Order: sequence, then structure tokens, then C-alpha cells
Amino acid sequence: TIKTLMQNSKPGEFKNSLDCMNQLMKKEGTFAVYKGVKAPMTGVGAVFAIYFFAYDTTEKALRSYKGIKPEQNISLADCLICGGATGLFGSIILGPAELIK
Repeated sequence: TIKTLMQNSKPGEFKNSLDCMNQLMKKEGTFAVYKGVKAPMTGVGAVFAIYFFAYDTTEKALRSYKGIKPEQNISLADCLICGGATGLFGSIILGPAELIK
């Protein structure tokens, strides 16, 4: 909110970002600083859901392929494979969304 106000303000309207925040809070109240937070926070939840789904799916496939029981820990190398696959999957799904945004 502060960044957007600063970008859209006339030159000299605010001394700095702290001055912008103080003026905003005086005019509209303390919670005005959090305007527009719902959409990004919802997006973050969706992103983490995709990451957890990708990691879990990769781990289950790896366990099935290697015959590792659910109560056994996976090795560090297997963990890295799961993390890498998660990153790859996340990039494929979320990359275009970031470009649109």
C-alpha cells in the first residue's frame, strides 16, 4: 500500500515512506496499511498447496519405486530429488502465472 501510494503521488507529497505511512494512518486508520493484502495472501496459500502436493506426490512415487516403507526415512539424496521435482513442477505451473501477473 505504501509503495503504491508513493508511486502514484505527486512529487513532494510525501517526504519518504515513513511519512507516507504516517499520513495514511492519520487519514484512514491503522488497518489502512493492510489494504490489498487479501489477494496476495490467498495466492501464497495456493502456491504452497501446489508445492506440498508436488513434494508429497514425488515422495510417494519415489518410495513406491524404491520400496521404502512409509515409516522409514528417505535418504538425503531422495529428499533432494523430491525438492528438485517440486521446484520443477512449481516452475511449470507457476511460471506462466507470474508472467501474467
